[in-house]
Amino acid sequence: MKQDDHAERAVRCALDMQDRLEQLQVKWEANGKTPLSVGIGLNTGEVIVGNIGAEGKKMDYTVIGDHVNLGARVEGLTRRYDAGILMTEYTMEKLRPTITSGNLPGISIRGLERVMVKGKDIPVGIYAVTHYEMHDRSVIIDCSSTKVVHLTEK
Repeated sequence: MKQDDHAERAVRCALDMQDRLEQLQVKWEANGKTPLSVGIGLNTGEVIVGNIGAEGKKMDYTVIGDHVNLGARVEGLTRRYDAGILMTEYTMEKLRPTITSGNLPGISIRGLERVMVKGKDIPVGIYAVTHYEMHDRSVIIDCSSTKVVHLTEK
């Protein structure tokens, strides 16, 4: 089912996941366990969703497409940029009207760089997403449009 607010839902979900993980990390450390960290990559675009494979053989319900691959590449960059949540400029542009209207308060979106990820010919802006002051208007700092970083890692 199409959801026009999918970018907002994805950001809210990612922030909730990071909040819950922080709670679990405190619990794990108190119990002498090694805490787990997670990076989340968000991207927006057209994809193919459904049962993929050969009938009667191996079938998987999955998502495929260039935008899925880009999202995975961005998730991989969370370690490089020490960010729990990164999103692409495509998600940012879908989200911008919601933020500027004040309907998504309490987050900070900081443009990091324009990157050229492995397997892509067009650079994409990446943004770190974090909590801000809960009741304050969200803050957006855009990426520099001139500098492009070429990355080779997956």
